[in-house]
Amino acid sequence: MNNEFVKVLIEWVDKKNKIMDLTSEGFKFYPQIKFEDEFSSLPQWTAEIVIYNNNNMTKCHGKLKYLSENAPYEYLKSGNKFSLFDGPNCIALGEVLQDYL
Repeated sequence: MNNEFVKVLIEWVDKKNKIMDLTSEGFKFYPQIKFEDEFSSLPQWTAEIVIYNNNNMTKCHGKLKYLSENAPYEYLKSGNKFSLFDGPNCIALGEVLQDYL
Protein backbone atom coordinates (compact mmCIF):
# COMPACT_ATOMS: atom_id res chain seq x y z
CA MET A 1 0.00 0.00 0.00
CA ASN A 2 1.22 3.48 -0.82
CA ASN A 3 2.23 5.68 2.11
CA GLU A 4 2.45 9.02 0.29
CA PHE A 5 0.39 11.84 1.78
CA VAL A 6 -0.69 15.07 0.06
CA LYS A 7 -1.39 18.37 1.81
CA VAL A 8 -5.03 19.43 2.01
CA LEU A 9 -7.19 22.24 3.33
CA ILE A 10 -10.39 21.16 5.08
CA GLU A 11 -13.44 23.29 5.89
CA TRP A 12 -16.07 21.81 8.19
CA VAL A 13 -19.60 21.96 6.77
CA ASP A 14 -21.51 21.94 10.04
CA LYS A 15 -19.86 24.37 12.43
CA LYS A 16 -21.54 22.52 15.34
CA ASN A 17 -20.08 19.16 14.29
CA LYS A 18 -18.51 17.47 17.30
CA ILE A 19 -15.57 16.14 15.27
CA MET A 20 -14.25 19.72 15.12
CA ASP A 21 -13.69 19.60 18.88
CA LEU A 22 -11.42 16.58 18.44
CA THR A 23 -9.25 17.87 15.63
CA SER A 24 -6.15 18.91 17.52
CA GLU A 25 -2.75 18.62 15.89
CA GLY A 26 -1.95 15.00 15.10
CA PHE A 27 -5.60 13.89 15.16
CA LYS A 28 -6.27 11.06 12.64
CA PHE A 29 -9.59 10.15 11.13
CA TYR A 30 -10.77 7.93 8.30
CA PRO A 31 -13.69 9.43 6.37
CA GLN A 32 -15.10 8.38 3.04
CA ILE A 33 -13.99 10.73 0.26
CA LYS A 34 -15.54 11.81 -3.02
CA PHE A 35 -13.96 14.19 -5.53
CA GLU A 36 -16.08 16.60 -7.58
CA ASP A 37 -15.02 14.95 -10.86
CA GLU A 38 -15.93 11.41 -9.82
CA PHE A 39 -18.93 9.99 -11.67
CA SER A 40 -20.39 8.12 -8.70
CA SER A 41 -22.96 9.96 -6.61
CA LEU A 42 -21.72 8.27 -3.43
CA PRO A 43 -18.18 8.07 -2.05
CA GLN A 44 -16.35 4.90 -3.06
CA TRP A 45 -13.05 5.29 -1.18
CA THR A 46 -11.74 5.79 2.34
CA ALA A 47 -8.90 8.14 3.21
CA GLU A 48 -6.66 8.67 6.20
CA ILE A 49 -6.40 12.31 7.21
CA VAL A 50 -3.96 13.66 9.79
CA ILE A 51 -4.54 17.20 11.07
CA TYR A 52 -1.34 19.23 11.43
CA ASN A 53 -2.56 22.82 11.69
CA ASN A 54 -5.89 23.66 13.27
CA ASN A 55 -5.66 27.33 14.20
CA ASN A 56 -9.15 28.13 12.93
CA MET A 57 -12.34 26.48 14.20
CA THR A 58 -13.83 26.13 10.72
CA LYS A 59 -10.76 25.35 8.59
CA CYS A 60 -7.66 23.28 9.14
CA HIS A 61 -4.68 21.94 7.24
CA GLY A 62 -3.93 18.27 7.09
CA LYS A 63 -2.40 15.52 5.04
CA LEU A 64 -4.37 12.87 3.20
CA LYS A 65 -3.76 9.46 1.70
CA TYR A 66 -6.01 6.73 0.36
CA LEU A 67 -6.29 3.44 2.23
CA SER A 68 -6.42 1.39 -0.98
CA GLU A 69 -3.82 0.80 -3.68
CA ASN A 70 -6.65 0.74 -6.24
CA ALA A 71 -7.98 4.19 -5.35
CA PRO A 72 -8.03 6.92 -8.03
CA TYR A 73 -4.72 8.63 -7.25
CA GLU A 74 -5.13 10.80 -10.36
CA TYR A 75 -7.54 12.98 -8.33
CA LEU A 76 -4.78 13.94 -5.88
CA LYS A 77 -3.77 17.04 -7.85
CA SER A 78 -3.45 20.58 -6.55
CA GLY A 79 -6.73 22.47 -6.83
CA ASN A 80 -9.01 19.41 -6.94
CA LYS A 81 -11.95 19.68 -4.56
CA PHE A 82 -13.52 16.89 -2.53
CA SER A 83 -16.15 16.13 0.10
CA LEU A 84 -15.63 14.05 3.24
CA PHE A 85 -18.40 11.84 4.59
CA ASP A 86 -19.28 10.19 7.87
CA GLY A 87 -21.78 7.61 6.67
CA PRO A 88 -24.27 9.41 4.41
CA ASN A 89 -23.50 12.84 5.91
CA CYS A 90 -21.08 15.30 4.34
CA ILE A 91 -18.96 16.61 7.21
CA ALA A 92 -16.36 18.68 5.36
CA LEU A 93 -15.24 20.12 2.04
CA GLY A 94 -11.62 20.09 1.04
CA GLU A 95 -9.05 21.05 -1.53
CA VAL A 96 -5.80 19.32 -2.48
CA LEU A 97 -2.87 21.73 -2.01
CA GLN A 98 -0.09 19.59 -3.53
CA ASP A 99 0.12 17.06 -6.35
CA TYR A 100 0.55 13.38 -5.57
CA LEU A 101 3.96 12.24 -6.76
